[in-house]
Amino acid sequence: NPDMKWRFRPENLENLIKEQRKIFEESLEFVKKGGKIIYATCSLFKEENEQQIEYFSHNFPVKIIHLEGWLPQEGGKDGFFAAILEKL
Repeated sequence: NPDMKWRFRPENLENLIKEQRKIFEESLEFVKKGGKIIYATCSLFKEENEQQIEYFSHNFPVKIIHLEGWLPQEGGKDGFFAAILEKL
């Protein structure tokens, strides 16, 4: 949702985190053992990124394969975060 950055309110963060966890849990059911799942956001908030990955790795049978974050760049490019996890 590209325009979300203009409508975002700090009080929305908790709801986003809950929704992301639900989506991850439901999606993980479709990943076979040894399969990969990619978690990505167009956010720079640690709560949505590194802290979510920590939550996933402690509460689901997954291991972290790779983390990547991109900071906003000149020319108006937004920041992003992505992680690859493997289902154990």
